[in-house]
Amino acid sequence: MPVNASSPGRRHRPGPDAALRCLLQIIAADAPVAAPELASRQRLAAGQVPRLLAPLAALGLLSRTPDRRWLAGPGVHALAAMAERRSRLLACALPHLRDLAAASGRPVTLGVLWQLTLFPVYHGDAATPLETTITGGPPRRADRCASGRVLLAARPPRELLALLDAEGYAEDERPELLLDLAEIRGRQYAVQADRNALAVSVGTGPAAGLALHGPVTDDLLPALLGHLRATARQITESLLRHRP
Repeated sequence: MPVNASSPGRRHRPGPDAALRCLLQIIAADAPVAAPELASRQRLAAGQVPRLLAPLAALGLLSRTPDRRWLAGPGVHALAAMAERRSRLLACALPHLRDLAAASGRPVTLGVLWQLTLFPVYHGDAATPLETTITGGPPRRADRCASGRVLLAARPPRELLALLDAEGYAEDERPELLLDLAEIRGRQYAVQADRNALAVSVGTGPAAGLALHGPVTDDLLPALLGHLRATARQITESLLRHRP
């Protein structure tokens, strides 16, 4: 799933963030990425991509396949370790996520937002082995899941519109999305369209979206929401205590 799906337009000189955007797109991809695909997504000339990414390859953050496609290099493990050391999100959340899954009897997801993509950092129920829950599940379109929508709703309206423009979000789908996000912003939780997930935000910023999966009926909503909000509060307090 692309990290940045820029709307079509003429190629331009790469800005200082172009290499970073390419790196994030490659890391998020499920398979090695060819230079033309990177160029198309980032509105670059294909010949600019190797020059942009060569320094990142020299640092070990990127590698190339025999057919010259790009993929994450061994340095990404060090990057992940440094990021988690600074973030502390998973370390602070993990015991509370396990407790929430046990108390609710439902699968739990903790996900983070980048552009219009939600990346799960945890997914599973009380019986799921720990090694399976971490980074459990593929990335999802943020506008199509409860966790993603609750995080999009937290964006300032002007920033949100700029994001939709940059991602080439369909004009005819925007009114419904923006109306739903305004309602989510007001009530501070999101219910998935199929009513099979309920989500709230976690941390200041916010840092992540927290969801419970399973039927969300009107009679179950108050109790489920209580579980979610209590857990979100515990994780937020833990993050604040461990703030760098």
